[in-house]
This record gives sequence, structure tokens and C-alpha cells, in this order.
Amino acid sequence: EAKWGTTTRSNIEETPQGSVGGMRVQLAPYVRYHSRQRSGRANLLSYGNKLWQQYILDQYARQESMRLSYIRHNQKKLRADVYKAVEDAIRREDVENSGQVTVLPASFTGSDRWYQKQYRNAMSLVREKGKPTLF
Repeated sequence: EAKWGTTTRSNIEETPQGSVGGMRVQLAPYVRYHSRQRSGRANLLSYGNKLWQQYILDQYARQESMRLSYIRHNQKKLRADVYKAVEDAIRREDVENSGQVTVLPASFTGSDRWYQKQYRNAMSLVREKGKPTLF
């Protein structure tokens, strides 16, 4: 029986681990592939207007949720324990939430480390090129 989802369609039987045999595809490339207009083939999703917009928004939220879940469950792989500021805050007991501390890396858009990285990049441009001017 063929299976559909975030994996490609496959006629291979389901493996004991619960995944579908065949090639696995990540969510973002899957959505990009199915949202493209192709010659000779109608993309019915794009004719949905507001439904199409809701679909795209839902897929974006789903992808962000998956990224945050990965970060939350892989703090040891991301080496979050070596961040000095986190260790200092825990020692001072200055952590607002008494639950588990999750450190967002600089690669996550909108995190504190991302803003600090953007600021440092902007200041290095000012140092190299000089102050910005309007004209």
C-alpha cells in the first residue's frame, strides 16, 4: 500500500520502526516542490486563495515548531551547557522559569544570540566602511 506524508510515495512495506521505506524528504523541500507552478500541470493548491495562504502559514508554523522541538531535545548536541551566561544565571538562581532552561543558538532567527550576532556584524561593517550616510 502506498503511503503519503512528509516522505516520498513508496510501494515498499512499512519497516518495523514505523517509518516508510524509500527516500525521506524534509518538510521545507516537500512544501516547496508541491507549491511550484509547472507547465502542463495545474497546481490546484494555488487556486485556493485564502485556503492556500492558510496552508502556507500552517506549514511555516509546523516547520518552526519542528525546529524548536529539535533544539529543545538536543541541547547536549548543541553544547548549550558550555554557554557561560547560562551557567552564571543558573548559579545566581536568576532564571525566571523554574523549569528546564532551553538555549536557542545564534542560528535560530529572533533569538538573543541571533540579535547579538547581527549587531556585531553591523558594527564590523561600520568599522570597515565607516558610518552610514543617506546620500
